[in-house]
Amino acid sequence: MKLIYDTTYNNKNISTIKLAEYENCTFENCDFSNSNLSEYVFVECDFKECDLSNSIIINTSFQGANFSESKLMGLAFDSCKKFLLSFSFTDCNLSLSNFQGLKLPKIKFYNCNMKECDFYETNLYKSVFDNCDIAGVNFENTNLENADFRNSINLYIDIERNNVKKGKFNFAQVAGLLGKWKIELS
Repeated sequence: MKLIYDTTYNNKNISTIKLAEYENCTFENCDFSNSNLSEYVFVECDFKECDLSNSIIINTSFQGANFSESKLMGLAFDSCKKFLLSFSFTDCNLSLSNFQGLKLPKIKFYNCNMKECDFYETNLYKSVFDNCDIAGVNFENTNLENADFRNSINLYIDIERNNVKKGKFNFAQVAGLLGKWKIELS
């Protein structure tokens, strides 16, 4: 596989970006939507204002990838290569994406729309969900130990079906933690 490093791509369509290993590259305003990115390798790459929505990412490697102001709707992150998988998200739309079964301790989500994402059996130990909309997110059998949700909205977590030990929540989120029992708070 060809190695491409220290390159910046601006306003490109996926058809101009070939299957390769990209290292320390920056992708700005690139449209990857509905593309097949299977087997691509991205190491320490930045994606700024990109659209990867509904792309196929089977065995795609994201190692230290940073996404900002990007659309990543409907991505099956659970189909990525698991070895050294790591990324962060700032000001992104991740709605309907799947993170099932991944080990993502200390992952950071800042100002993200995460409606209806799936974190079934995901390890999110010490993760940060800062100012995120997590309406309809599936947390089931998920490790949320020491995770920080204090500034996020639309929280609903079944505390009997998830590990929330030492989790960080604000008082307004209590209803989302006790919602299963239909308790009225005033």
